[in-house]
Amino acid sequence: MMQRANFDDGFSKIAMSMINAVAKSSPQTLTSPDPGSRDVLRYLSGVLPADEAALIEQFAIDAPKLRRELGDLISVLSEFQAQPYSELVLRLASNPEGSPGLSAWIEIVDSHIKTVTTFLAGCVPVTWPAIAAMAKQGAEGLIAARTMWRALFADSPALTGRPPLQLGFGYRRGIRGAIEPVQLFTQLEGVVLPNGDLQIEASTDFGPAERAVFFAFSMNGRALPLAEATVQKGRVQVVVEGLGQFLRLSTGPIPEKTLAARLDDWPEVCKLGHVIVHSGVNAFPVLDLPVISSGHLVLTGVFEEPQLDGKWELLVAVSPNCWQMLAEFDIKCVFERPQVLRAAMPSTAMEGPFGGALWFRRQKSKAN
Repeated sequence: MMQRANFDDGFSKIAMSMINAVAKSSPQTLTSPDPGSRDVLRYLSGVLPADEAALIEQFAIDAPKLRRELGDLISVLSEFQAQPYSELVLRLASNPEGSPGLSAWIEIVDSHIKTVTTFLAGCVPVTWPAIAAMAKQGAEGLIAARTMWRALFADSPALTGRPPLQLGFGYRRGIRGAIEPVQLFTQLEGVVLPNGDLQIEASTDFGPAERAVFFAFSMNGRALPLAEATVQKGRVQVVVEGLGQFLRLSTGPIPEKTLAARLDDWPEVCKLGHVIVHSGVNAFPVLDLPVISSGHLVLTGVFEEPQLDGKWELLVAVSPNCWQMLAEFDIKCVFERPQVLRAAMPSTAMEGPFGGALWFRRQKSKAN
């Protein structure tokens, strides 16, 4: 880095301030070594801290070699993502030096899986506080939370124009929001607190003294189940930890139409989802909660519609910019009988319910 000059005491304080300001704003010469393939791949996948990402971009301005490497590694990264995870592990084991960036990519996948299986092991209403806690656990936790946010809200070309999609357990991505009749509630208000929590208050004159109420939130066409509570003497208050911070909501009251409540069950449009589903047709399978068991992600589903026949892929979001295929399946329609699908997972995966963002999609036929 360029060294700032030392000036004699003969200059006035005002002159010193002006000279130092010019020195600070002068172009700086970067003397650090060129970034390697590992850092470049981490930059492309979106897991580098902002200051390190900016450094790579500064290098790329004056380094044609780095610009070429960025282009090459974009293609390499796309190749990694399109192969089942288990095949990537075998490929690295058989030829550790044969694929630039492969070890770095597997490291990214393994780190994310370890983080989400450590923190996201429960359904709504546990999920939102868990994400808030995860985001505070250093760089890995913050990146994992960003990954979940992008998977839920970012309209990448791969996810637009689809039929209703389900995301993670505890999230749902849909074509309409959480619009449900609320005439039973004389009051339904939500406010984002300064600490990022969402506080909801509701009151009703209907029904017995104690009754379950379920809350949902609508944003950009996505319907999210928030929390459940018990109405006591016609009133209920619930706090959803970290939700405002995760959704990047401004402090203060939220728009009235974004909040929905229903007695006795979740609003229909935000029934608990488990994975992102894209069947390519109007029908899509009924899927159970995904779990990690014996080193595999186990997904049980019922495929009763003939149009669900065909080849499917199961992917997991592993960084803010990238998905990784876990496995491919050849699905045959079977009436009234669940099919169990298994995909090898990193050894870092902790057993139990899997709360990461999964995408289960039907492959397009060659005719398409």
